[in-house]
Amino acid sequence: MKKGLFVVAGMLFCFLSSAQRNNLYYYWPINSATQKIDFAETVYVVNTDANTLLKNADVYLKNHFKTERDTITIDSLANQITCSCAYATTVPQLNERGKGYVSFTLTLTTYKNAYRYSLTNLEHHALSSDDVAGGPFERDKSISGYLFPKKYWDEFKATSFYTIQTTLEGLKETMVKQTPKT
Repeated sequence: MKKGLFVVAGMLFCFLSSAQRNNLYYYWPINSATQKIDFAETVYVVNTDANTLLKNADVYLKNHFKTERDTITIDSLANQITCSCAYATTVPQLNERGKGYVSFTLTLTTYKNAYRYSLTNLEHHALSSDDVAGGPFERDKSISGYLFPKKYWDEFKATSFYTIQTTLEGLKETMVKQTPKT
């Protein structure tokens, strides 16, 4: 009986120890139609028109995405703005080989009193051919294999999750601040 208790206690200890490492996993929003990560939401902003919201989005995107990798396209007729953007990043555990950037597509469509955004196509790229790349965020393992171990890939994606959330929160704040109050 005492042996059984030690075995159960040992198993419980192992389970709890492994559970502590799982705090790096986040529930990425997956679009069921595309099977891609897709941060999407409709946000309501009272007393605004589609053009004002489109201008607000343009202000935010032009202020935050200014590199040669960033392309912002406005379709005024469809009240839509599309940003093929990227942000620089480093995987500290990989030292010099960890330099790279994360690319994504942000599409924002405006309506009267609302806008809908979708941030998708997240992919980690190496800065140069000697560096390591992670690839699409939907992958469990990086495309660089053993050069970019799963543990580091998971930690990198966890950090990126917060960067994406911060970007979207900044967009939402700008959309509200820029909108005239009536």
